[in-house]
Order: sequence, then structure tokens, then C-alpha cells
Amino acid sequence: MLVAGSMAYAQHSGGYVYALPQNTLKVKVNVAKTIYHKGPFAEFAEEVTGLSMPVIEENEVKYGISQVQLQVQHMPDTLQVYPIDVSHVMFSQLANKGMILNMGVPAKDYEAVHYDFEAKADEYHNKFYMYKASDMMLKYDTAYVEVMVDSMPVKQAEITSYWVAKPSRQMASEAAEKIESIRSDYYDLISGYHESDYTDLKLMLQELKGQENDLMVLFTGYRQPEYTTYEYTFTFPMEARADEFDADLLVVSVTDGVIPHCMHQPGQYKYSLHFARVNTMEAAYAGKVKNAFHYRKPAYYKVWLMENGTARQYMGVIPIAQYGSVMQMDSKVMQADMNAATGELENISIQVNHGK
Repeated sequence: MLVAGSMAYAQHSGGYVYALPQNTLKVKVNVAKTIYHKGPFAEFAEEVTGLSMPVIEENEVKYGISQVQLQVQHMPDTLQVYPIDVSHVMFSQLANKGMILNMGVPAKDYEAVHYDFEAKADEYHNKFYMYKASDMMLKYDTAYVEVMVDSMPVKQAEITSYWVAKPSRQMASEAAEKIESIRSDYYDLISGYHESDYTDLKLMLQELKGQENDLMVLFTGYRQPEYTTYEYTFTFPMEARADEFDADLLVVSVTDGVIPHCMHQPGQYKYSLHFARVNTMEAAYAGKVKNAFHYRKPAYYKVWLMENGTARQYMGVIPIAQYGSVMQMDSKVMQADMNAATGELENISIQVNHGK
């Protein structure tokens, strides 16, 4: 069970003290609302162009998770505060890392692990403007009227013109012909058939590809995504040190977006994080030396993003410092570096006594 929130700490009145860190987990979830726009020539896509790519069959709106980001942060653990002398070998390091309580302990980012579930959909800002630009054609009608010429009745042709909407099939065929023409020009450029200034070849190819995409969208349709970010911050309570546990995030309905957990129904997607401990719990260091330097061996947990109780994506390994063991530094350690995010000792230098 996880609880959201943060923990404050108090200043120590006498001398210098340091605090071992505890970790919090910040989770960002991006939910995509994707609007699907059907192309005006969708029904002719296979017939006219032989398209094999997906074609949007109808206008609709769908919701789903597009990105999840985990960010491990740390803050002082007020249950693990210890005095330290200025002359101690670790004092300057703790001061520089902001772990001396009298100097303040800022919360800092330790590690960010993120996974993108899908690339952002292309947004076609033209909104089918190629369709609107060619949806009319000029039509001519011929009528014969009888007029008198030199007292003789003569029939003359009278031509009238007016604009009418083109049939969709005709417009689709014209668009397909333009696509073929653009592709032919593209091939001529890359094959050297065009006598062009090839210093601008890349620009010319990009322009042709852009024109082709503008026409293709009339058949395939386009997706218009909108993103909303939901943020959660979890702290890990000291008493809950289970080897495995879960944390609820949100429930997403494909048609209605994010909904309360209490409304979870079949066909909707409930997302959560599953944590599984990697390392085993270690017993505290046997020595109980007064004023010994204390450090931590943090617990590490693998994290999965779960969808309706099934693992959808492995998110990596994160530390939960407060679920580890508090240890005392061995007297043989001459020098060490403490990780400000986990309280773990690194780069340890051990004093070795050689017998005579």
C-alpha cells in the first residue's frame, strides 16, 4: 500500500547531524485523446490507389496511455538522524551533498526511467485543404435557338457555363493521378533524369514528399492527438516492506477518457505499478559502536506497468532506501563516498594490517 504526500524534518539544536535519505516516486502519465478524421476519398482508397497502409474508416475519438515516466526523488529520513563531528572523514562530503540537516537537505532527482508506448501521431494541419481546392469543375451546356437571318429562320448554338461539384470518384481519380505524377518526379530526381541543381536535392525531395502526403491524407485520413498529463507522488511507509506490492494509477475508458477507479467496468483499462524486490534484506551490522558512522544498504525493486492486472511494460529498477538496512561503518574503512539519494557507501577504501 502506498500513500501520497511528503515528510518534513526539524533542525537539530546541538552540533551537526546528518540524515539518511528516503525515496519518493514521482509518476507522470500522459493520456492521449486521439481524434480520427476520415478522408473524403476513403472508400476509393484501395480501388484507385491500391493502398496497403491503414485507412481510417470512420470519424471517432479514442483515449489511451501514450507515455509513462518514473522519477525517483529523495528527501531526509527524520527517523534516521545521527550526530557527526566536524573532524570526521565523511563530514565535508555530507556537507557538500546537502545531507547535514543544519545546512538543509534539498530534494533532488536521482534517476529518471521513461518509456514511450507510441510515437506521437502526425498532425496534418491542412485539414483536407487539397480536397476543398479541387471540388468544383466548370460545366458547359449547349442549346440551339432559332433566329432570323435575312428573313430566314436559322438555328444557332448558345453555350452557357456554370460551376458544379465534381463527383467524388472523379476527384479521387484526379488525386491518384497527381500522386503518381509526384512519385514519377521523385524518381526522376533521385535517378538523375532531371537536369536540376542537385545542391538543393534534399529540399526538392522533401517538397515532393510533402505534396504526396497532402494528397495521401485524402484517402487515409489523419489523426489529431491531444495530450493530458496526470502526476502522482508516492511515499513508501516504513512499516510496509513487502517483497511485492502494487500501486494504483488510473483507469482509462477508450471512449470516455480517465474515469474514477470505482467506475471500472469490463472493457476499460486499469493501470497500476507492480513492485518486486530484487535484493534480499540484510541484517544490521553487528557492531554497535557509539558515534559510529551510519549508512544504508537500500532495497531495489523491479517495476512493471500493469494493464488490467497483466504486465504491459517493464519500467526498470528503482531504489527504495527506507526499505533497506541501516548499517554501521566498519572500523577498517578509511574512506568512502556516500550516495546522497540512497545512503549507500561507494568507492570504499579499506585499511589492511599486514602481519610482521
